[in-house]
Amino acid sequence: MLVRWRCVTASASRPRDSCPAPGVVRAFNFMAAAAFASESHHAGEPVAVPIAGDDPQALRVAKQLVRDAGFEPVVVGGRASADSFAPGGPLFHQIGSAQAMRERIARLPNPAGAR
Repeated sequence: MLVRWRCVTASASRPRDSCPAPGVVRAFNFMAAAAFASESHHAGEPVAVPIAGDDPQALRVAKQLVRDAGFEPVVVGGRASADSFAPGGPLFHQIGSAQAMRERIARLPNPAGAR
């Protein structure tokens, strides 16, 4: 899932360049849809969902979406780090707690530092 954040102006008189740059966050693609359905809002500690993005405002929106879905967001790093949890990446299908996800990230070569 990509979360795109863009500026919506209240007035046509507002200059387009006064809007912040659009942000993209990658999330919800480290495990199969069936696993998301079965792990959402389950009892106990929520499952961590790795996310990656460069725009702080877009990351805030994505984090809230992850929490609303019943998971705990873990920022892996900037958008370039999203391949680490894509299919074939070392974090793909690594289902567990936020702490366990942060520990896995720390063991990656050149870890981005989970937030």
